[in-house]
Amino acid sequence: MITRMAMKNLFRNRWRSALVMAGVGMATALLCWLISFIDGWAAGMIRGATSVQVGQVQVHSMEYVDRPTLYHHFAQDTALEREIEQIPGVGAIAPRCYAAGLIGHEADSIIARIVGVDPEREALATVITAGIVQGRWLSLQPTPLSMPTEVVLGELLATQLGVSVGSELVLFLQAADGALGNELVRVTGIIRTGNNQVDRQTVYMPLSALQYIAALDGRLHELALHVEDSSKARSIAEQIAGRLDLDRPGHPDELVVQSWQELMPEIAVMVELLDRSAGLWLFIVYLIVALGIFNAQRMSALERRREFGVLMALGLTPRQLGRVIITETMLLAVIGSLAGLVLGVALSAFHARFGLDLSAFSDQGTVSLMGISFTGRMYTSPSMRMVMIPLVWVVVMSLVCGIGPGVRSSRLDIPQAISGRS
Repeated sequence: MITRMAMKNLFRNRWRSALVMAGVGMATALLCWLISFIDGWAAGMIRGATSVQVGQVQVHSMEYVDRPTLYHHFAQDTALEREIEQIPGVGAIAPRCYAAGLIGHEADSIIARIVGVDPEREALATVITAGIVQGRWLSLQPTPLSMPTEVVLGELLATQLGVSVGSELVLFLQAADGALGNELVRVTGIIRTGNNQVDRQTVYMPLSALQYIAALDGRLHELALHVEDSSKARSIAEQIAGRLDLDRPGHPDELVVQSWQELMPEIAVMVELLDRSAGLWLFIVYLIVALGIFNAQRMSALERRREFGVLMALGLTPRQLGRVIITETMLLAVIGSLAGLVLGVALSAFHARFGLDLSAFSDQGTVSLMGISFTGRMYTSPSMRMVMIPLVWVVVMSLVCGIGPGVRSSRLDIPQAISGRS
């Protein structure tokens, strides 16, 4: 009976009810889409920061964490790597070593960051091969001794040197044993990743070649892990750290495992701020909508005081009258919210598939943030959270907005209300 009366009362003033529902629906659609957009932006930021080079989890020696230099390395342990790969959620492992060196030709040279990688495993652990704009990625087969070592250059580095695919360069670097390492190299590919560090100063070459030139003799500086779900990076890092604590004979190195949140705290803070901003927008928008609903229901209750007096004279209890008004308010909000959710989910699904073009905000067609470049098209990330959060807020908000008019109406003085003097 209560619900039936509430529905009839809503349709008695169709325009007012329709306007309130439309306001709730538009607010719900906006917030539903906004949550999916912020989630998509955060996912894109994490992906852009970690998928090219950092990875979601890294393993280093303790000394390298404190001071990343050529001399702080650890012995490669293939058995440990296979053990880590068995952990659920770990997609691939990329062993690496690093060196700083001078690369160039007779006309020009530049100090570069030399990264030794396993070509096959690096391609599995990162999206580096997707950035190839000229030539190809490093060959999976070892380079013959009679041929120059293959290298892949960042696009801006190649531009500064004025070289292209097929160019031969000379590489000089300080080896771990104090000697001067040098090597003739040939450019097989040029990459553009949007990561400034990679594009401006990085040279990729086969791991075995750099270990030989830098006198590392099977030693590594880093293990970079690809984790399928970046939100689980911390828990996976903890699992790996637990396995590193095991007694491994012949492997005295003290290793440290770090998730991307520890490696890139500024990105983690930005993701947290994005999430909090969604909550702030949710509060502000629904506060405005709540004031509108409260005002509409308050005016409706004032206009119907004589009607309420008659109903109470006929036997409707104060509690039942209050429940009628609260139910009216909740129906207004829930019906409007459900309509808004349909629109918001549809928009989010559309932008999840086709993206939102933001290239107009950049002359170069890309959006850059904290040294990380995003494509000019941003994609939303639909989830149940974008549906449940606005829906819960609507229920709570409508309940709160209905209590005031409901309580006040239930305290009417029946004779004065019927006479119109109250």
